[in-house]
Amino acid sequence: MALEDKLDPMNLLVPPVITKEDLEELEQFKRDIGYFDRNYQEMKASFPDQWVAILNERLIGHDAEYERLIKTLKDESYDIGKPHIAFLPTKEIPWIFQQVIGTAHYTYT
Repeated sequence: MALEDKLDPMNLLVPPVITKEDLEELEQFKRDIGYFDRNYQEMKASFPDQWVAILNERLIGHDAEYERLIKTLKDESYDIGKPHIAFLPTKEIPWIFQQVIGTAHYTYT
């Protein structure tokens, strides 16, 4: 069962059962976001106006079209729910839109 299924908002009376594997997956996602933050400028220069996918602290794909990146990842047998996927804009995007397309940067410690 996926973590998001365990956190179903319609089932508020039953506390979620979070396994050790769930916590490990969340920790890996946190590390992947850190990798993205540390390598953002280099990736932005190498892949301007493209979507990038990060998994296990490495770049596993990039494409100018989101749907094509997702198809490529699926074709390569990646679980689409696991990679950190974000857009690398060349022009400044208002902060509110960054939230929608995943380009906002956060530092997690």
